[in-house]
Amino acid sequence: IKKMFCEVYFMINFKSIGQRVKNARREKGFTQESFSELLGISTEHLSRIETGAYRPSLRLIEKYALLWNLRKKS
Repeated sequence: IKKMFCEVYFMINFKSIGQRVKNARREKGFTQESFSELLGISTEHLSRIETGAYRPSLRLIEKYALLWNLRKKS
């Protein structure tokens, strides 16, 4: 199972995922600074995820999924 997961993980288009993260973050009204703080990562790390330069860990993907339902900031 671990080998299969690794194969699937490396087939994922992280640039596309990064763009979706960026779009969703903007739709919710979060800046990179505020959203990266919620995720517990640096702004630079979030920026690199959004451009597809970094692959987010499963733990970070889980955090992101939990934060997905946050309401837009006023």
